Amino acid sequence: MATELAAQNIPVRLVIDALAASRAATADLVLVGTDHLNRDGLANKAGTFGVVMTAKSVGVPVYALCSSSKFLPPGYARPKQHHRPPEQVWEQAPASVQVENYYFDYTPLTSIAGIVTERGALPPAVIEGWLAALQLHPALAASQAGA
Repeated sequence: MATELAAQNIPVRLVIDALAASRAATADLVLVGTDHLNRDGLANKAGTFGVVMTAKSVGVPVYALCSSSKFLPPGYARPKQHHRPPEQVWEQAPASVQVENYYFDYTPLTSIAGIVTERGALPPAVIEGWLAALQLHPALAASQAGA
């Protein structure tokens, strides 16, 4: 994305994940990705929630990039997040240390200015209406009931 924006002569600052929240406060605009989205919010890489909250606290607009193919219809439970091996964070952590290692976090739709879809940049209220109109396929509903 940074390459494409730069090719259009749009100034871009790309920062590592650990700096993202602190830099969001000084940005003109923040763009975040989306792995999936439902009425509860959007799922993206862990740290997104902190970036969004930081930007929002100082009035920096945040937009999520998300095609409608990533929208989850009402009634479809968002995918279960699996705890990742603690050794990825700290090899041989003391038994008294609980390591939480998740790859995704969730951000409420009300925390962002809009969602950029194939239909353009839309406010959360429009996205919520779009989500409400989606129909859950009966086979998916049956598979969720048995899960």
